[in-house]
Amino acid sequence: MQRIFSVGHNQIGRYCRNPDISDDAERNPLDRVRLLLARGVEAGAEEAVRMAVGYLLEPLGMKAVPVGEAPPDRETCEAECLDDYPTLLRLHEAVRTLEGRHPAHPRTVAALMEDHMRECEQTCAKYRTEWVRLHGDTASREGRG
Repeated sequence: MQRIFSVGHNQIGRYCRNPDISDDAERNPLDRVRLLLARGVEAGAEEAVRMAVGYLLEPLGMKAVPVGEAPPDRETCEAECLDDYPTLLRLHEAVRTLEGRHPAHPRTVAALMEDHMRECEQTCAKYRTEWVRLHGDTASREGRG
C-alpha cells in the first residue's frame, strides 16, 4: 500500500484507524471513493455512479449487477412493456453511431444496455407480481404452457 499510494508507514496507520472515533485518523482512498459514490447517488447522479463503478471494475474483467430485483414503476404489465422501448431505442441509436463522426464510447453503449436491462427486469417483476395475483404461487404452474 505504501508503494501504491506513495505514502509512509505512519500514513497507512492513519488510514487503518476509524475516522469516526479517532482524531488521528484519515479516510483511506477506498473510503473516499465509496463516500463519493454514496454522495453521488444521494445527489441524484445514480447513472454516473453506475458508470464509475463499471469503470473501476474493468481491470478485473467484471461488472456490477444489482443485488435486488428492479421494482416495477408502472401500474400494468402493458405500461411496463411500453417503458422498455425508449431505452432500447437509445441503445440502438448509440450503436448506430459507430461509423459516424462522433461514435458513442463503448462504456456509453454498455451503460445504455444496463439501463435497458433494468427496464426489462421491471417488466418481468411486474409480470411475476400479476401472475401471483391472478394464479397464485409461481411454483404451482411452473413449466406449464
